Amino acid sequence: MDLMDKDAANCDIVLMDVEMPDMDGFQATAIIREKEKVSGKHIPIIAMTAYAMKGDRERCLAAGMDGYVPKPIRHQDLFDTIQALVMDVPNISTPAPPEEPPGEVLDDALLLSRVDRDPQLLRDLVDLFLEECPRLVDEIRVALQRKDAKAVERGAHSLKGCTSNLAAKMASEAALKLERLARAGELVRAESVLPELECQLVRLKPALLAVRAEAEKRSL
Repeated sequence: MDLMDKDAANCDIVLMDVEMPDMDGFQATAIIREKEKVSGKHIPIIAMTAYAMKGDRERCLAAGMDGYVPKPIRHQDLFDTIQALVMDVPNISTPAPPEEPPGEVLDDALLLSRVDRDPQLLRDLVDLFLEECPRLVDEIRVALQRKDAKAVERGAHSLKGCTSNLAAKMASEAALKLERLARAGELVRAESVLPELECQLVRLKPALLAVRAEAEKRSL
């Protein structure tokens, strides 16, 4: 699709996923900005990334994006960023969430804050993850056997997003490592990382069940 076709050109704002499988957010932004040199328009672009890392904000702004919001998206952060861009405040950004303590399987407090301490929402989120996780791991394993780097990357990206939303830093880091190796086509090294990811997911399951049970107990 032409990124500056009639519909795209009339957009008020673009929420740009930095880590898309076929064309990443940096490439898409470069195409949009290049075409704007002809059209004379400027569409505000907000970068969105599932795994906030040091230097990400600067890279996004240097690539021509106007704002930066890390995932998991906090509604107020997104609204504030959009409002600032509409009001023509340049290079507005939302700071990345504070780093979680190293070596922690699950940040219970952060997870509970993300669901507003709602036990039903927490249950739904945990149940969905426990249902989807084995399927994603199986897809990654099959993709590695088939030497399908793109499929491995997609599966790892999905797991990275899920585990990041659950405040599971170690599992998210393992998924990120696998995603990057697949993107680079280094499938031999990716195969060695999959067991590490599976190990973190095995450790994560009881931690999720425990925090879910505790939240439900407190709600009684």
